[in-house]
Amino acid sequence: MAPVDDTAKLANVRRSLRKFFVDNLYSTEGKEIVFDKWMAIPNVLSMASTVNEWYSINFGALELANMADMEVTVFCCTQNDDNNLKLEALRDILFAYLRDSTQLDGIRRIPFLNQSDTVIGGLMIVNILESGDLEGEDGTKYYSLTCQIRFASKV
Repeated sequence: MAPVDDTAKLANVRRSLRKFFVDNLYSTEGKEIVFDKWMAIPNVLSMASTVNEWYSINFGALELANMADMEVTVFCCTQNDDNNLKLEALRDILFAYLRDSTQLDGIRRIPFLNQSDTVIGGLMIVNILESGDLEGEDGTKYYSLTCQIRFASKV
């Protein structure tokens, strides 16, 4: 059996996306993040107070082909946000990272990394579908952005 090419490994796709979101939303913006827990509140043991705003990042199905497709849904989540001002700010921060105004086409190209963190290509955010405001039974406000990611893959 032939080994799977690095561009077809799910672990490499998810590692690259996790790094992108952690580097930008957590490290640069200081926002809490949870992965693959849908709209769960982050469990932050080091904080004395409750987390009132965070991102929940969820990986969807991967369709492998020469031009592979994957959906990633990011929920902007807030609590104690009567006028949705924090929710709108979270959405705007996220959206700025999902688009690239320096490119003529506006498409964000995320470095596609292998297990050694060597760049093996690019993950392109080609489409973004926004949900509008949602509210949970506990008063948590949500706003989701579903991103279509495309990338070249050897399958």
